Amino acid sequence: MITKRLALSIVAIVILTSIVVYSADATGIPKKAISTVSRFIESDLPTTTLFTDVQNTITSIQQFTTTSAVFENPAKTFGTTLAGGAVTANRTLNLPVITGTDTVATLGLAQTFTGAQTINSLILGGDVNVGSNGLTTSGHKSTLPSTTGVICQTNQTGTCGGINMASSHYLVGQWDTESTKTNIGTSFVDVYTTGSSNGHAIQIDTNGFTKYQYQIIWSKVGSGTQTCQLVDIASGTNIMTTTASLASGMNTGSDTSIPAGLVNSIHDYKWQCKSTTAGDDPVFLAGRIWLKP
Repeated sequence: MITKRLALSIVAIVILTSIVVYSADATGIPKKAISTVSRFIESDLPTTTLFTDVQNTITSIQQFTTTSAVFENPAKTFGTTLAGGAVTANRTLNLPVITGTDTVATLGLAQTFTGAQTINSLILGGDVNVGSNGLTTSGHKSTLPSTTGVICQTNQTGTCGGINMASSHYLVGQWDTESTKTNIGTSFVDVYTTGSSNGHAIQIDTNGFTKYQYQIIWSKVGSGTQTCQLVDIASGTNIMTTTASLASGMNTGSDTSIPAGLVNSIHDYKWQCKSTTAGDDPVFLAGRIWLKP
């Protein structure tokens, strides 16, 4: 008799448990009959039940606490926690529509982007590297040209100058006062000899330039070979150019590399002239000097 009562009690517990678990009338949870096996199997549970060992499809919004989403590493030794920020209203974070396997970029790691990025506004808080070259920001705003072309650096050598100018000629020195050189002599003498005039020297800055071109307007009087040179007033050895033999009229030189010792420098230059015949009396009418990047 005791054995029968015990058996009936066990059955009642199972039935009661089954009624409590599976007879709930909650919306969306269908009633199901329990299988006759000795343990619960997945088919005993409603179709909306989530299982941790299989893929599940969730169609409604799920709300997590601030730091409740944790993803383990493959070895299950450490995890990555996704934490929500202290937003003051409901927000939506949209994931991009990807066309293949990809990686989400993060702020604290160096990122390599293989696709073109469109950034409408950018504030630099440090240096920018273009290829292997660094561009240092110092809080200044620079506007890039809207046309295609080359942006040059201040130490640029080649067809484009380091002061971001087109590869053209720039007039940097002009002398328009005529000067007659009576008995000019066979050694270079100043074209302009007025006291304290420093030969009408003009300061020329060659920074960012690689070539020069001269032009002398000349009246040849005499039979000698007459030439002029553009020289630094502080040092007779700093010679920018020495002209070819001058004829009456306009004498224009070709583009010539600036002497190595005068590149990227600032000096005061004056004209000096001479002839192979000391008694010649030529007239210096005008002089020009252009620089080219």
